[in-house]
Amino acid sequence: MKYQLLQELLPLLANFEEKYPEADLIQFLEHAKNHLVEKHKNVLTVNEHSQNIVNEAKERAESGETLESIIAKYLIFMQRYAKLYFKYALEDSPISGYDDFTYLIMLYGYGELTKMDLIEKNLHEKSTGLEIIKRLIDKGLMTQRPSESDKRSKVLNLSAEGLSLLINSFSKVSPIANHVSAPLNTEEKLQLLQLLQRLNDFHRPYYDQKQFLV
Repeated sequence: MKYQLLQELLPLLANFEEKYPEADLIQFLEHAKNHLVEKHKNVLTVNEHSQNIVNEAKERAESGETLESIIAKYLIFMQRYAKLYFKYALEDSPISGYDDFTYLIMLYGYGELTKMDLIEKNLHEKSTGLEIIKRLIDKGLMTQRPSESDKRSKVLNLSAEGLSLLINSFSKVSPIANHVSAPLNTEEKLQLLQLLQRLNDFHRPYYDQKQFLV
C-alpha cells in the first residue's frame, strides 16, 4: 500500500492543529482546500511567467539576441540597478556609493588587508581599485601603513571616522539589499543564490588566473 498522499497530508494537519487546537474536521478540510488552491495558484503564476520569458526569448532571438546574451544583459542591468540604489541612498554621505561601501565593508569584515588583497576581493582592476582606495584615504575613512612582512606593500584599515560612517550607513543600505530581490519569495531567492554561486564558482578561476578570454 502506498502512503504518499498521507505523507503529504500529515504535515499540513500537524501545522493546522498547532495553530488551531480547538478546530474540527470540517474546518481542517476547508483549510486544506484553501492551502491547495493557493499552492496551485502560485505554480500557475510561475508557469505563466516562465512561458512569457520563453516567448520573449524567442522574439529576441529573431532580432539576433541569444539566450546567453539576454542572461548576460540582465545580470549587467541588476548590477546597475543596485549601484544606482546605493548612490541615492548614500548621496548625503562621504561614502560615495556602492564601490566605496564594498571596500569599507570588506575591511570591516576582515580587519585589515593589503591594497592588492582588497582590490582582488572586490574583483576590480588595479587602477580602478587604487583610485577608490585613494579617494577613501583622502576622505579620512581609511588608513594605511607599511606591511611588516613586505615593506613595499601597504596595509589598509578603517579609520575611526570610516567605521562610524559605515555603521551609520547600515540602516540606509539594508533596505536596498531587500529591494533588489524584493519580487522573489524565499524559495526563489535560494534558487537564485544557488545559480549565482555556480556562476561565480565557474568564473572565479578565470579571474584569479587572469584568463579573461575563454
